[in-house]
Amino acid sequence: MRSNRVLKNLFGAQAVQKDPDARPQATTEPERTEQVREDSGEAENAADGLFQQPANLLLYLRLPLTLLGLLIFTVSSALADDPSGLLIQGVIQQQLKAFSADDYPSAYRHASKQIQSKFTPDEFKAMVRTGYPQIAKSLRAVFGEIRYSDDRLHATAQVDVTGTDLVTVRARYRMVMEDDWKIDGVILFDRTTPI
Repeated sequence: MRSNRVLKNLFGAQAVQKDPDARPQATTEPERTEQVREDSGEAENAADGLFQQPANLLLYLRLPLTLLGLLIFTVSSALADDPSGLLIQGVIQQQLKAFSADDYPSAYRHASKQIQSKFTPDEFKAMVRTGYPQIAKSLRAVFGEIRYSDDRLHATAQVDVTGTDLVTVRARYRMVMEDDWKIDGVILFDRTTPI
């Protein structure tokens, strides 16, 4: 006689497992038909359990999905709180890179309309080279705090810039939102020379 065991998996689905020690027995045609019906009923029950998997699966995934949702909300809230910090850093880095490559036309494009109205491109180049040597030829920039005005159209960014002369200056960049962030001025504060 053949014995079948019904097992339940983690999701409540039933699976039929044949007893490996059971010997096949000779059956007549009608019994075979009954066994097929019996086996197909168990298969249907097993299939019914499988169709219930998505509902049960959601129960097991509820906590991870909730945690993922909270993580996404937290990250998006942080970005909404400071959406332009990376953009401001990017503008300053691009201008520093342009200065170091002697690409003053590109560096000039990062200046605000006010700066461009005060200085021609040649005057801008001369002003940066004479008044801001570490910015004109920088090796690295380390960004500090970025502060925004209440209307979020102005900001200041603190940047420690080390020049090719190995002198580090603390610069406060004034930023203004025009079509995108533009540099509206730079004030140098602390100057650190190597030992």
